[in-house]
Amino acid sequence: MLVSHTYMDDYYKVLGIDKSADDKQIKLAYFKHVRLYPPERYPEEFKKIRSAYETLSNGEQRAKYDEYSDIDDEAAILLNQAQAEKELKRFDRANALYKQIIVAYPDLNYVKAEYADFLSIQGKNGNAILLWEELRKSDPDNVKYMERLANAYKERGWRKKAVDAYITILEKDDGNADCWNSLIGCYVSGNNNSEAKHACFTALDALKRNGKENIYIHTLAAVYRMKGYEGSLEGCLGDILRMMRGNLSDKTEQNTQIAGTLLSQIVMNEKYNYLPYIREMVNTLHGADDSLLDELYFCEIHAEIESLSESNFDDTILRYIKLSHVYEKINVGGMDIISVEFDILSDIDALRPQLLRLRKEHPRLFGLGEAFFNECIRTRNPEPLLRRRYKTLSRSGYFDDEEYDEDEDFENVQHTVYRDETKVGRNDPCPCGSGKKYKKCCGALAGA
Repeated sequence: MLVSHTYMDDYYKVLGIDKSADDKQIKLAYFKHVRLYPPERYPEEFKKIRSAYETLSNGEQRAKYDEYSDIDDEAAILLNQAQAEKELKRFDRANALYKQIIVAYPDLNYVKAEYADFLSIQGKNGNAILLWEELRKSDPDNVKYMERLANAYKERGWRKKAVDAYITILEKDDGNADCWNSLIGCYVSGNNNSEAKHACFTALDALKRNGKENIYIHTLAAVYRMKGYEGSLEGCLGDILRMMRGNLSDKTEQNTQIAGTLLSQIVMNEKYNYLPYIREMVNTLHGADDSLLDELYFCEIHAEIESLSESNFDDTILRYIKLSHVYEKINVGGMDIISVEFDILSDIDALRPQLLRLRKEHPRLFGLGEAFFNECIRTRNPEPLLRRRYKTLSRSGYFDDEEYDEDEDFENVQHTVYRDETKVGRNDPCPCGSGKKYKKCCGALAGA
């Protein structure tokens, strides 16, 4: 925000209110002036009214506006120049101008704070820390300065100092979700997992007391509960889902990351019964990442496959489905899946009812091997299918390490009858040479 001293003093005048006006008075003044200066008739006046309202109705923007409103003209000119150089990324010139202002006007703490933030952006955390410490000393009750100092410690890698600073802030305001997040982050980055876990659940309780909630803290709590920490995992996932539904407009990327984190933890901890929560989360997203959708689908299939082990399906069918699932993900095939097809075909009469049941009860799993399963269901003579797979497996050396008796393996399979001579049709010339049709000659005798 560039400073314009003359214009900044006008915001309260634009709305015709006093600097002590509350939110209700600001809103009433805004609607009054909009009626007096409708945008279609007074576009320029309306822009000023709207700009004034947007600034003064936002607590953070209003506080910053009020801070800068009492700056004198010379300082305002220098600050305008510094901010312009910063916007143009001419950092050396911007640094020089900020230093000039601070030396000439040492009581302008908000300029020091702005410069400290600028130093952090440049990666000069050491210099930023010196400024924040100076500001903290001059105004020890200012929570904003304290929090910025803690963040600078964290960026610098001084975890112990950062932790102490965050704890001091939370002792004053335990409803500060950002501080809780940063404190937990310090513990996690320092591999202090027990403290991180304790801080996470302490934060949940504190935020609840203050009527607040934070989706990141709830997500971390869900992760801990997946690992066996006490508490309701269902309730935690339900809260996360509700928060996602409440901030769809500008949080798609954040929500996608959270859903991905929870999905990976569900897989890692084998909590597949909670996958429906992730599916609901993904359904709330606008334009969810394809990789997340693919991974979720893969996990849902895996969970359904695992449930089959309790449904009295034959192990051979289960093995085929699992292999098909893996090969679908990596997009390749192998001799092992052909060998399982061979085993299924060898016992097809016993397994056919199970395949029909699989198609009815688990169509998604049936779809993993749909072509082969349908072939198995339709065939009444599996010998050609068996021979084809046997040849493929033999060529690959699959049977090299064991004696394989082809006749013995196929002896219980229904064989196709092969004719030694060419079949003669009823209306074909009789092969005896009489000149008659087969059905009027030898065919009639064979029928008799």
